[in-house]
Amino acid sequence: STAARTIDAASLLGTKGTSGESGAAPGATFAPVDTRDLKSIDAARDAGAKQLLAGNYEGARKCYTAALAFDGHDMTSLHKRGLSNYLLGAYAVALIDLNKVLERDHRYIPALLDRAAAYYKLGEYKKAQADYDLVFAVDRGNRFALLGLSLCKSKQNLSEEALKTLSRLPFGDPGYVGGYEAAGYEFIKTGDYQRAAVAFSKALNVAPNNDNIYALRARSYLLAGDKAHAIEDYNRAIALCKDSASAVNYKHDLAVAQGAN
Repeated sequence: STAARTIDAASLLGTKGTSGESGAAPGATFAPVDTRDLKSIDAARDAGAKQLLAGNYEGARKCYTAALAFDGHDMTSLHKRGLSNYLLGAYAVALIDLNKVLERDHRYIPALLDRAAAYYKLGEYKKAQADYDLVFAVDRGNRFALLGLSLCKSKQNLSEEALKTLSRLPFGDPGYVGGYEAAGYEFIKTGDYQRAAVAFSKALNVAPNNDNIYALRARSYLLAGDKAHAIEDYNRAIALCKDSASAVNYKHDLAVAQGAN
C-alpha cells in the first residue's frame, strides 16, 4: 500500500479517488490503541504498520512514538511517524521527523517525497520543488516527482513550465490518473477548455467512478460553452457522490450550468 510507504503526489491535487493512500471510510471510528502491551521496537513498528494500513493514523502515530521510546533514532519509526502526522493534517509536525530522517540520509526517496508533500500543503512550493528536484535527480523515472514538480510550478503561476513538465509524465501507464488531472487544471488556467476536457476524459477512462473528475470535466465543458455536456457530467457527479458536502457543491454548479446562456 502506498500509505505505508510514501505519499502519492497525485493526492496533492485534493481530488478523491486518485491518491495511492490507504485510509478509512469517512466517519470511521477506531478503538483506542494501548501501547503498553508493545514490549519491543519490532512489536511497536508492526502495530504502527497495521494501524496505518487500516487508516487509523492517530493510532499509527502512537505506535511509532512507542517504537521511538525504544530507539529515538530509528529511521523507520521516525519516517512513519512523520507520515502519520502528515495524514492527520499536522504538516509542520510531520516535517520535524522527516527532517531528522533526511539529516541522516538526504537521498532517502520515500522521506523526500513525504517532506515535499508536507511543504506543498504548507504552501512552501519552492522548498517542495527542491525536494522533488532531488528525487528526480536520484530517480529520473519517478512519476511522483515529475507530477509534484509540475504542481509546484503551477502554484507559482508558471503554467507553461508546469505543462512542459507534465509532458514528460508516462501517460501511457493505464493506472495513472494524476497527470491527466494536473494537465486538465493547467489547461483550464490557460483558457484551453477543450484540451482540459480531453485531459479529464482520459482520467475518467482510468477512474470511471470518480465524481470529482466528472465535475471538473463539466466545468471545462461549461467554460467552453458546451452547456449540454456540462449538465450531463454534473448529474453523473451527483449520482456517484457519497460525500454530502461535495454533492451540495455539485448541485449548486449544476444549477449554474442550467441557468447559463
